[in-house]
Amino acid sequence: MRPAVRCLTVVAGVVLLLAEAVAIADARPPAGSTMTDLRARTGRPNAIRFDDAGDQVWEYNDRRTGWGGYVITFNGDGTVREVRQVRTPEQIAAVQPGATGPRELLELLGEPHKMRFLGDDRAWEYCQPGGGSLRVRIGPDGKVTEVTAKP
Repeated sequence: MRPAVRCLTVVAGVVLLLAEAVAIADARPPAGSTMTDLRARTGRPNAIRFDDAGDQVWEYNDRRTGWGGYVITFNGDGTVREVRQVRTPEQIAAVQPGATGPRELLELLGEPHKMRFLGDDRAWEYCQPGGGSLRVRIGPDGKVTEVTAKP
């Protein structure tokens, strides 16, 4: 491939990534949105679960890469209570070997991109922006034993 064509290809790729980032930011639901509004606007979430209070929690991830995304918690009446981004550096730093369990991992990082079994341990793998990955290993006692980031 000629250098000019290669450069144009890279520029086009960067423009598409920036457009996607803007679209994701614009997808955040406005205050007062309902479950029905959100589903019609953004489609089916990647995961639906319930928090300790019994409120519904929906997770939207970038489906192609498995990184980024938002967790949306609804009030009992079906309106949006909270929208927060998952897998921020602060949330990753909060994962503590020996203390964090699977439920806390879901709250901090959301659903993993992949789940693997490694003998008696489980590994939850998350894709990171820029192509890296994050692996969280969970021991047989249900607590995190290791957090490894790969470039």
